[in-house]
Amino acid sequence: MDFKSFLLNKKNNFKEFWNEKLFKIAFFIHLFYFALSLILFFTILHNQNDFLTYYNVGKQVITNLPDLYNEANYDWPFRYFPLSAFIFVPFYLLGYDLGFIGFQLLNLITTYSICVLMVKCISVNSNVEDLDKKRVILYISIFLLIIPHSINYILGQINLFVTFFLLISIYFFKTKTSLFMEILGGICLGISIIIKPITVFIVPFLLLIKIDLKNKKINIDFFRSILRLIGVIFPLSFNILFFIFIPSLWNGFLEVNFLGSTPEIVNHSFSITRLVLNALNLSGISSSSFIVFFVIFMLIGIFGIFIYFIKVNPQFDITHAFSFGLVIMLLVYFDSWDHHLVILVPILSITFFYSSNSPLIFKKYVKPGFFGLSFFSMLFTGLWYLIHDLFPYNFIPTIFLLLCFYGLIKFALKKNGRNQL
Repeated sequence: MDFKSFLLNKKNNFKEFWNEKLFKIAFFIHLFYFALSLILFFTILHNQNDFLTYYNVGKQVITNLPDLYNEANYDWPFRYFPLSAFIFVPFYLLGYDLGFIGFQLLNLITTYSICVLMVKCISVNSNVEDLDKKRVILYISIFLLIIPHSINYILGQINLFVTFFLLISIYFFKTKTSLFMEILGGICLGISIIIKPITVFIVPFLLLIKIDLKNKKINIDFFRSILRLIGVIFPLSFNILFFIFIPSLWNGFLEVNFLGSTPEIVNHSFSITRLVLNALNLSGISSSSFIVFFVIFMLIGIFGIFIYFIKVNPQFDITHAFSFGLVIMLLVYFDSWDHHLVILVPILSITFFYSSNSPLIFKKYVKPGFFGLSFFSMLFTGLWYLIHDLFPYNFIPTIFLLLCFYGLIKFALKKNGRNQL
């Protein structure tokens, strides 16, 4: 297909989407989120957003890279890998105001690129049952409509860039045209980790390990698993060069991420780790946030990984694996925010098209959690701000996450039409 034919094909696809009223509504509401972020930026939130930190990171790369992780340089600490800091240099060079506009335009373009990738990931397997275009358009529209987009734009966040590379990774893994696709899928996941390290929780779900409890056997596709890990490690390894040649970067990275240099405060994160930390803080009990995180991860994360290894549902694929990793991340990471949901929602949406043997499970558990996170999570966050002096626990989104987690577990353990849980 030449470029002209490609453009014509995309134009016809867009016309098909545009004929659906819901998509038109979603399209314009999403533009409203974008416009609202610009209005608020130039009125009341000019210096109160996450983009200010990213802008200063770009400045730090140019002026004093070894001091990148010095928390005195930012309102909020920069916790990501050194390589990710270079992403923000062009926006710093544009200047703060123009840089923000350029950054938001890139976010907007990325959003609509994600919609294209969602369609590609849904349709890559021709054996998907009950795949119809109206249903595809429905979930694309839901993604454009979800309320967390608004806060993602207003804060000037980078979650959509993470989502973009995760979906490319899923597409490569699902094509399976060659073993090289396993490496490419891993590379894209590795890039997403560079942009935002929280996606490292997905890595265990790349391993092709099958534990057969009934027959007491362990099957490992060692070669493909290694190819996937090589792909992940390859882009990440470039950060090692920064740590080797600029030791202060390694020390700063450890300090800001693992050694508790940032004071613990009660906040509205809906992770189980944060709910526990909030409770300990209010009780006056001294605790290590890393130890609390480690315990919660051992209880939830390791359990989820074990379920993945013993899965028996033949429809369980890479989209479910990524969803597992992201749900676990949101449950166990220190600070899980509403704007992180723009990473989870499109990937979880795709699982609905690859779960036709478990409609009841998804209807009872995953869909309520999915819609709760998409449209009601921020409502409860707003409520938290009203009552946090009396009750500082933003636990309703946690329940939505647990519903998704439980539904994915039941789906993974379903075999021959029976639920094995």
